[in-house]
Amino acid sequence: MLSIVNEMQFKDGDYIFKEGSYGDWIYVILSGQIEISKYCRGQKVIVETLKEGDVFGEMSFVDKTPRSASAIARGDVSLGIVDRDLLDHEYNKLSQDMRMVFRALVKRLRETTAKISAFSGRQDQRAAKPLDIQFKSGRDFTKAYAVNIGGGGLLVRIDEPVSVGAKCAVCFNLPGESLPIETDCQVVWSSLGTEEDKKIVMAGLQFIDLKAEDRDRISSYVNKVSQIEQKQDD
Repeated sequence: MLSIVNEMQFKDGDYIFKEGSYGDWIYVILSGQIEISKYCRGQKVIVETLKEGDVFGEMSFVDKTPRSASAIARGDVSLGIVDRDLLDHEYNKLSQDMRMVFRALVKRLRETTAKISAFSGRQDQRAAKPLDIQFKSGRDFTKAYAVNIGGGGLLVRIDEPVSVGAKCAVCFNLPGESLPIETDCQVVWSSLGTEEDKKIVMAGLQFIDLKAEDRDRISSYVNKVSQIEQKQDD
């Protein structure tokens, strides 16, 4: 059980901290949701949406470097601030070797976040909207889900590990359309993680030989989503 020394309330759109800022407080979400996002080539990329019980801000506590992403309240949010003195005490009790392991893990996580953002923030416009897809890297199609989509590819969450460079096939429907899009893809990066004690894989897929008409359909969908989001931000 985390020791909480203070609670803070935030409204929708409030920043808890901004990418590049300094600070090493660690937070736990007591209620609401937090959007973790960063900018890549001038485009906002949503890395993850955290929910009640999730902890964030731990990377800067470990490696004392600026925040690698922004944390923004989505809806009304209540946060607990974890006891900093207790954390310092417990962390300093670790051996030098173990602290090196923690710093190595944080470094790898920062690099993975940067890769995800670079793929999601490519020059082609992308829509950070979840889509159910059918994914096949072997013999059979399995259910997966796309975190975002653009004219160049998909960011997907799947259950089984895939190798970078591997070829795969996807099939999905854009919202409001009955005609599916089917195309081959190549895995350009892959990262293993966990969610609620379940192993998950995040992977960046690049479309191969996507039909021109399907690319136009995806571009139209992404533009429509972007226009809606822009109106909401205004």
